[in-house]
Amino acid sequence: MKAPTKSDYRVGCHWESARASGAVAIARLDAESTEELDALLSELTLSMPPPLGAVVHRTLAGVDDGIVARISEGCALVMPHGAGRIIAALDGWFDQRCAQACRGLRTRDTGVRRARRTYPEAADDCEALALCAIARGASPRGIAMLLSQSTLFASARANGWTPGSTDRERARRLSGLLTPPRVVAIGVANVGKSSLLNAIAGRTVAIAMDLPGTTRDAVAARVELDGIIVDWFDTPGIRLTDDEVEVSAQAIAARIASGADLVLEVSAPGMPCGPSSFPAPRLRVCTRIDCDPSEDSPEARSADACVSSTHRLGLDLLARSVRRALVSDADLASPDPWLFDEALVTAP
Repeated sequence: MKAPTKSDYRVGCHWESARASGAVAIARLDAESTEELDALLSELTLSMPPPLGAVVHRTLAGVDDGIVARISEGCALVMPHGAGRIIAALDGWFDQRCAQACRGLRTRDTGVRRARRTYPEAADDCEALALCAIARGASPRGIAMLLSQSTLFASARANGWTPGSTDRERARRLSGLLTPPRVVAIGVANVGKSSLLNAIAGRTVAIAMDLPGTTRDAVAARVELDGIIVDWFDTPGIRLTDDEVEVSAQAIAARIASGADLVLEVSAPGMPCGPSSFPAPRLRVCTRIDCDPSEDSPEARSADACVSSTHRLGLDLLARSVRRALVSDADLASPDPWLFDEALVTAP
């Protein structure tokens, strides 16, 4: 029997995990037939392919040890360690052997086929894609919207609708329901940013003390704000210092803020935030409003939201303000279909 070649395997490979170093990476293999997947897994692991439902430990292409999980006759998950070199090596191995490796599964119709194989109970392609989006989506507000898309798309298409630039722009804004946006809090030292994160998260995430420079690195937590999940970053206080560690931490925080989806300019009565030049939209937050209950301070008067972390005042308003800055009421309430997956352009 001749050795298998690239054309022998009509199998697609897609990395489900992020393209970044981590503890574990996850690759998904989808095949046109059970036999093709069995053949690829046998070559990958130099052993018998796992049966349906099995989770086994195997050596992967001589590159790394990992886990192989057979989730259907034509689909398996391969989970190596998440180091960049391991991912790159396996990427090359798959690309040499799979007729549709990586780039094939990014085509629209393959995405639909994969969704239908994953959710055979779906009424149509749109519902299958919506269920896939729900599985990877983080925000509760997105679930009801996704479940309604099959009906919306069918009705819109019956009326001659085709997606345009307005639909794609709305889809870009609503993508925050699927991928948590980055919210970065900035402000001078000892203004209450860490206490605010702890109050929002409902647990101790950041160390909060009445000492400038306590936070010496960016601290992140995934939190829910008015039905949308965000990655909230607490950054070191902005101040002049000769401490090399703190200076380095402030530089890292500035880089994080430069890639934010929303910047929170945090102040307190008598402690303005100061100027910032980050490109993201901004929301002004005044903390310690319990010290200024009449909101007479310049910081309170100019704020979009006033809060007290200690007394948990104003947190709901802040949550709504952040959510509206990221995903507007109008986008959520629109009766138009949500183009949450480009495969919907061709899905029937």
